[in-house]
Amino acid sequence: MKNLLSMSLAALVACAFLACEDADLNGSGSDDDDGSSDGDSDADSDGDADADADADADSDGDADTDTSDEECGEAGYTGDPLAIPDGDVEGLSYETTMTISGFGDGATLPSVDKFIAVCVNMEHSWIRDLQIELEVPSGQIVVLNQFLGQSGSEVFLGIPNEDDEEDPPIPGVGYTYCWTPDAVNPPMLNWANQHPLQGTMPEGDYQASSGFGPMLGCDLNGTWTLRCTDDWAIDNGYIFWWTLEFDPSLIPNCDDWVIE
Repeated sequence: MKNLLSMSLAALVACAFLACEDADLNGSGSDDDDGSSDGDSDADSDGDADADADADADSDGDADTDTSDEECGEAGYTGDPLAIPDGDVEGLSYETTMTISGFGDGATLPSVDKFIAVCVNMEHSWIRDLQIELEVPSGQIVVLNQFLGQSGSEVFLGIPNEDDEEDPPIPGVGYTYCWTPDAVNPPMLNWANQHPLQGTMPEGDYQASSGFGPMLGCDLNGTWTLRCTDDWAIDNGYIFWWTLEFDPSLIPNCDDWVIE
């Protein structure tokens, strides 16, 4: 210990004679413990004492305020919930939209595998009422849940207020249902018919009734529409939010990814 103290004292004396720029022995232009000049010890140059090589402490290698690049390719509807009241007219459609840009000029879907999922958080007191569709910017339609006729057992989506006949309905509790190209489960009503139940359709991933083939070659930039059509009297529900997810490789620059 005495030897260490002597060596430290000698170093301080030498520094004084050499007109050191900084009393902490690690001033501007000098190297610190990691060989950099940022004043920390993590081998990067951002001065934030982590090892992420950026300036926002989020480990994604950029200098913004996000936590990763996972949001690139994800689009979420953030508007008001969409009521699906039961009207006197069967075949009445309810729509909600979001507009996406950032895929690059004239971009189209080159492969169904590049579309990851469409997910909807919703409740309804009779799924057999509904045909649910996704319309792409160039007009092609993917049927997510196909109306199969006015027969079959009662099956809920989420936890609805079953006895309300209000307009707009009284919101229940939404469950999240996704349709993906690689889902193991068949389309929702096919699943319900194969697994008779009196209650709520389980959350999870399902195949689209039409498959996702109609999307192949579709325009990617533009307005995407989620449409629910009520084809059977009585019962109602809500769509609380919905999302789209694409393979990020479709997006040339994630900084240009914009959802409206």
